[in-house]
Amino acid sequence: MTDPVSFTASRLNWLDRLAPWARMGFFLALAYISYSALGPSRGGVNIPHFDKILHIGAFAVLSGLMGVGWPQLRWAFVFLGLLAYGVILEVAQSVMSFGRIGSLTDGAADLVGIVLGYGSVCVLRRKMTDRAG
Repeated sequence: MTDPVSFTASRLNWLDRLAPWARMGFFLALAYISYSALGPSRGGVNIPHFDKILHIGAFAVLSGLMGVGWPQLRWAFVFLGLLAYGVILEVAQSVMSFGRIGSLTDGAADLVGIVLGYGSVCVLRRKMTDRAG
């Protein structure tokens, strides 16, 4: 029979065991998002505001991976770091001549993604802690 305390601890640690993979995923996602955002425009899907959905998704993935990969980081560091990254991308798009345009609404979508991704990890950690205790 399994000891309930060790079983609960093992359930709680599964997210922490993902940290190295989340770190690797973060850097891969960062590279892919940078390449996609700064490369030539490839046309895209003809759905209104679809690019905002992509921004939300990209930054939710980045912030979620940061939350899992570096659980000791403070929210302010994650928020400000990814916000700075988003601003740099938008400025770079504005000055490069690849047919892309930086915009404030893209930045707002980035913020929504940051909050959704990191917030999801925080909620998951809290639920796991509540179940364990």
